[in-house]
Amino acid sequence: MAIAPKQSSRNDPQHRGSFLLSPEPPARAADELAHLIDLSQPAIRRIVDAAFRKGVILDIRPLPGGAHTPESAAAAVGAELGQIVTTMVFVAPRAGGTLAPVIWLASGRRRVDPRLLAALAGEVWLRAATPAETRDLTGYEIGRVPPFGHGHQVRTLMDGDLRDFQWVWALAGTADAAFRVRPRTLAVLSSAVIVPVAEQLPMGPAGAQFEPWRPLEVGAA
Repeated sequence: MAIAPKQSSRNDPQHRGSFLLSPEPPARAADELAHLIDLSQPAIRRIVDAAFRKGVILDIRPLPGGAHTPESAAAAVGAELGQIVTTMVFVAPRAGGTLAPVIWLASGRRRVDPRLLAALAGEVWLRAATPAETRDLTGYEIGRVPPFGHGHQVRTLMDGDLRDFQWVWALAGTADAAFRVRPRTLAVLSSAVIVPVAEQLPMGPAGAQFEPWRPLEVGAA
């Protein structure tokens, strides 16, 4: 799909949020054009602007009916399950009772073990963020968290399995919109460190404590 701007100057501040979608394949154009996305929505506009600042115009497409699992997202965009990026938000404790967020960008065909994530992040203890923590730390509701555009830098790790694909898909700040991007570009946009996911998990730091993994929706925390 190509994203073509409306007739306006590239320097126009409205330019970045005024795109028309030209879906692929052409046979589906009439159907999908009936579901044009309002890119001026604050949740979507934030990631559009964040990508634009790094020289990227996002390929955002509608997800009619919304996507609430990796499987439903894959079916909606016609992709393999492994192409769906699941944005998971974890937290690590800091002095004074504060929490430091750690985002894990996983392939939809993978399930993350917090022991692996904690070891990779160099943390002693990690747990999944609560809905309130997710909103406070990322600015997005649980189930709608995009890989970037959180208003501040969040430490992010990215599943190396995503590099198996030419394109991957992630939520665009809402449950009914997603964007297509190359894995390398996603790593740049999210300032992510790409790490491999081994079958045998490495040992965490001595005395480490971990919360058990629980299934998460696409983009959920």
